[in-house]
Amino acid sequence: MSDRRLQLDGLRGVAAVCVVFHHCIHIADPRLVPRVLNAPLGSLSGTDMAGRVLLSVFAGGMAVNIFFILSGAVLMNSLQKEMTFNFMTAVTFTVRRLLRIYPALIVMIAGFGVLSWVYPPSHSSSPFTIRQLVENGLLLTSNVNGATWTLQTEMLMVPFILLIAFGTSVMGNIAPVLFLFWSTSCLFLGAPFAPALMNVALPSFALGMLVPAVSAADVRKLPGWVSIVALFAMIFIRFSFPVADIKALMAELAVSFREVVHSDRTEETGVTTLQHPSEDPNEHP
Repeated sequence: MSDRRLQLDGLRGVAAVCVVFHHCIHIADPRLVPRVLNAPLGSLSGTDMAGRVLLSVFAGGMAVNIFFILSGAVLMNSLQKEMTFNFMTAVTFTVRRLLRIYPALIVMIAGFGVLSWVYPPSHSSSPFTIRQLVENGLLLTSNVNGATWTLQTEMLMVPFILLIAFGTSVMGNIAPVLFLFWSTSCLFLGAPFAPALMNVALPSFALGMLVPAVSAADVRKLPGWVSIVALFAMIFIRFSFPVADIKALMAELAVSFREVVHSDRTEETGVTTLQHPSEDPNEHP
């Protein structure tokens, strides 16, 4: 996966569009998302039912989970391509992640800070403080740009990715399978730290780390139309159950895993792909 693939780019694009529309809907009616997605289906009015349909198609949370699965897949694959896993491998990987995320983040946060002097943030009558900008620029908080919580999560996952990559070099695919079992328990018991960020991210990344273990032969066993069925299944699950329903979330993650596996293995199954050899395999999906 050192070369970007057309199918993976397409999946990223669809997920990104869903996130953008989800945020647009949230800005248009800030109370719609919690009112519609957290309620049982039978309690919704006709208007809210229409909102639920819209938010099920443009499901921002589901799209973010796909991004996390993609991250786990891309990063684990890049580590597995190293000849050996040692201390320098871990250092190089970490430095690449820092350089991939922080320069653009700092520029963006600085831009938000400048703009806040012209257009104060909606939740405050004053510009962002230097402390707020620095804390968000270091990913200690996401107070300036709330969407940077996903980057916080990406950085928090770095030690886990390195640990599982090392475990895989020692015991093979048993390591990511064991990690998947443990991370799934976090949905019920809570993550040991930063639960608001990590409860769902851990199993999402864990599924992604298993993608390199799936062979092209496994993908060929399923017909192409299964992807369309999976897409509608994701929408149906999101529509039918409250967003906090753990069983529905687990089903979403399973279907999302299938979509990422299919997209990742298209090159090996004979589908034409678009290659960008200059791209860093350590990229943020």
